[in-house]
Amino acid sequence: MTEQDMKYFGHEKLFSRMLSDIRDIEENGIVTSSAMNDIDTLIKEALPMCGTPDKLQPILDALQNLGVKTVEDMKLVQKDDLAGVLKPIQERKLLAHVNKGLYLEYK
Repeated sequence: MTEQDMKYFGHEKLFSRMLSDIRDIEENGIVTSSAMNDIDTLIKEALPMCGTPDKLQPILDALQNLGVKTVEDMKLVQKDDLAGVLKPIQERKLLAHVNKGLYLEYK
């Protein structure tokens, strides 16, 4: 990018895509595969019977739809947030595991 490009296209044209991406990151954060692997591990620990991909993926999808991006976000999940994905006892087990602070090992 040269000074001539700046004069010809203007700042907004040259930086609009980058600024849009930065805004998106600021508003939505970045979901890393590492964070999702930590959430995956947390779920498997709390609910060993949900450790297979066909049982685990719907739970991960539901959490992503809720906006969960990190293990820390799991503390904000409420009992009924996973209704239809988990049975009530499974929900309670998962939330109890998170609320006991066992998730701290993933930080």
